[in-house]
Amino acid sequence: YLNVYNTFTNTTEDVRSYRRRSFSDPSAIIPWNAFLLNTHGTVRILPEYDIFKNTFTRLKCHPTGMELTLLRVGFSFLDPKELVLLNDACRPTLVNSTHVIFFANLSDCGTEVINYRLTSVLYHNEVRLRGSPSRVVRQADAINRTRVEGKLRSISFDCWYYMTTVHQPIYAPHITSFHKGGKIGSTNGYKITLYHNSNFSHAFTEQEYPINVEMEKEVFVEVALLRRERSPDIWISRCRATPSADYFDPVCYDLIEYGCPNAADDHIQYYNTSRLGVRRFSFQTFRFNDYPSAVVFLHCQIQFCDPADAYSRCRRGLNIC
Repeated sequence: YLNVYNTFTNTTEDVRSYRRRSFSDPSAIIPWNAFLLNTHGTVRILPEYDIFKNTFTRLKCHPTGMELTLLRVGFSFLDPKELVLLNDACRPTLVNSTHVIFFANLSDCGTEVINYRLTSVLYHNEVRLRGSPSRVVRQADAINRTRVEGKLRSISFDCWYYMTTVHQPIYAPHITSFHKGGKIGSTNGYKITLYHNSNFSHAFTEQEYPINVEMEKEVFVEVALLRRERSPDIWISRCRATPSADYFDPVCYDLIEYGCPNAADDHIQYYNTSRLGVRRFSFQTFRFNDYPSAVVFLHCQIQFCDPADAYSRCRRGLNIC
């Protein structure tokens, strides 16, 4: 028979006490005799590993990385000093008497892309014992009904990132006064970088944004996934310039639409690159007539392609423009 209780068993004595309950135990949420009478509908029973994981781990998906928190009460058998991410150089960012916290940058720490859709991508990393091979702990592996033994090899964690628009102030007309500083904006797994030349060998530093430019000068733009190893390919589906951080600003200028350069602008040029997850283009600087001194913001969206698909948007490129 089966009784269902709203509790978590953590010791051998807990398990023994529930084994001694009768089939009609009134303290159970759903005693066995209720199942026989079919009075409580259906019940979904989580695998034990899922219960353990949901009880003793917390995951937050941040714009540039994933934060995993382990509650030490559930991992008392593990030494935090021996725990690393897929890249052994990445260790816990915080350790105290109750928690162990890891932060896995999307562009570092061994973080990899393991799945993707047209406009979203799944990033993956693992906490594992230093020096041990990567192996994901599954439902029935490395746990039992009394305590989790030291068989644990790794704890995997994943975050889906939906490729919404990246907004970034990219340049200011020469007449504009502004404060340089802060970090380049990046979110949802990819970023925009400006370069000094068409070789894309010398990037502007974070402190230089927004750059100060004369009119009718070329701006060299790179849009890239934060993590490119074993990643899908990308294509820039849209890039829009506005005089504010608002993508929907009614004053705007579309540089790229539906993956194609603005047909009315002869100064937009794509640059070929063999690197997956990277696309490059350039355009000539301009000012907005109604806001001649405004900083120009660039908003770009991307889509994913299967590198092996000969008919994907990435492979067809500008041929369909």
